[in-house]
Amino acid sequence: MSVRYSIFFKPSAKKAFDKLPNEIKSQLGVKIESLKIYPYQKGARKIITTTKNVFRIRSGKYRIIYQIQDGELVVLILRVAHRSKAY
Repeated sequence: MSVRYSIFFKPSAKKAFDKLPNEIKSQLGVKIESLKIYPYQKGARKIITTTKNVFRIRSGKYRIIYQIQDGELVVLILRVAHRSKAY
């Protein structure tokens, strides 16, 4: 049996996601859904911050920045943005 994580959005990340064109939302949605099964997936890069377990994954020209909360089996989406504005 595989462990499944729950996905939650920070309100600002959800607002940014909702403003994207449908084609981009669909593309990013597939990546976000894949985080439920394995948040430490290939291609995920750890971001060095004061907060632990913050990663980013690429999806085309967009980046998804998220925090993994293993104790609660939660993936918190912190930011969804074009690569030029993601950091």
